[in-house]
Amino acid sequence: MNATDQRSQQTGARLTIVLVHGAFAGASSWNGAIERLQQGYTVVAPANPLRGLAADSASKTPITSRS
Repeated sequence: MNATDQRSQQTGARLTIVLVHGAFAGASSWNGAIERLQQGYTVVAPANPLRGLAADSASKTPITSRS
């Protein structure tokens, strides 16, 4: 068990997994994985605007910057 896992157990906080889809797919393509992962983690699968690498990355910054 690593330090992050131990801290999560001690505080009751759950680790968050962010799933990002690629071209020709939508966030719903993660539904099966989300269902299984939610048993132990907080899971976020935001829609990807598919406007280019810089724009798509920038759209995820508010999600990945949460503490």
